[in-house]
Amino acid sequence: MSESAGRGSPGRAALVGVAITAWAAFFVLAAAFWIASNAEGHHGPTPDWARVVGDIGGVKVLPVLLLALAAALLTAGRWAEARFLLLAVTGAGVLMYAARIVLQVFGADDDGGRLSDYPSGHTAATTALLGAVTVLVWTAWRNARVRMLFAGVAAAGIVAMAWARVAAGEHTVLDVAGGIALGVGWLAVCLLLVPPTETRRLNRVHAVYALLGTGLAGFALLAVGYDHDPLTMVDQEVAEWVAASMPSWAESLARPFSWLGGWIGLTPISVGLVLLLLVTRRLVDAAWLALTFAGIQIVTALLKEVFDRPRPHEGSAVPLPSSDSFPSGHASGAVVTFGVLEALGGARWPERARMFWCAAAVLAIAVGASRVALNVHYLTDVLAGFSLGLAWLAVCLLVRDVLR
Repeated sequence: MSESAGRGSPGRAALVGVAITAWAAFFVLAAAFWIASNAEGHHGPTPDWARVVGDIGGVKVLPVLLLALAAALLTAGRWAEARFLLLAVTGAGVLMYAARIVLQVFGADDDGGRLSDYPSGHTAATTALLGAVTVLVWTAWRNARVRMLFAGVAAAGIVAMAWARVAAGEHTVLDVAGGIALGVGWLAVCLLLVPPTETRRLNRVHAVYALLGTGLAGFALLAVGYDHDPLTMVDQEVAEWVAASMPSWAESLARPFSWLGGWIGLTPISVGLVLLLLVTRRLVDAAWLALTFAGIQIVTALLKEVFDRPRPHEGSAVPLPSSDSFPSGHASGAVVTFGVLEALGGARWPERARMFWCAAAVLAIAVGASRVALNVHYLTDVLAGFSLGLAWLAVCLLVRDVLR
């Protein structure tokens, strides 16, 4: 990384200022939305151009554009740029939904719908995508005209999306302004933490702390909102759809992954790994692993008792367990077990660390999805299990660093 991009450089200071300003604007607009939450928007006919522009920024087109751009960068070997692009856009989407859920749970709803309208998701995602593409162009081309052209096109695209959402009556000016602020603020954070020109890996401790923060924030959000709309409504609709429409082949596919994430699968893996470490006289690592594996089971069981949530009653493909539903022990256990395997495998074979991470993520997601597919858990149970597992894994990795 060049000296000009150092911690005290003007460019970094400017990014910090942009991030602070954008996030301050986002929260001020959120407060204004809360105060004016009963204001009625435009209900006239939607112009054709606004419908077309809105479709581009919706779930049918924008994710396809994102994946196509990321695939092109990966094909060209530009891993850092692809990572930056995916993180910028998906992160903006996750933060948008989190803000909507928080506002909805605490009573800020301007139309009585499932989710709060603030901030505009179309505008936030478009701002993040076009902003990220402009950053990539800016770092790839030195020609000032090319840079300014892309910056101008990106700004025009963001304004067009915001105007289209207001003209269509889907959002107010306040909603789209909040979406733009969120997109800009998150893009600035991404540039500070994972710049696309960064060639060295992030400090491992920073990455573990990021896992800890993500896990704790996700679990707290779900713990507060799982028994309130819109999350309750989403859980109910998913459970009813699974009971009525889940194909038999999907249930059959889910069963082995459900076994893998239960005591039948995780116990042999964890016990076998601990015994292997004992045989090789790695006593500290063996004790750490035993506490890590046992700890997540104990923490999950205690939290189940605290929340005391019944399991889905719409109809399950397998007998319902006697334990409570929130959070999912399969999901939390899978994240911790496969995360530990990745950490050990990545330390032993650093050149294959990315492959280990991908395998651990796929297996954990498959285990969690199987519990929803079999209708023994609500969707929020599994998401809470993932969040809890991430937080526990991060804590245990930090403890391991201290022990070593």
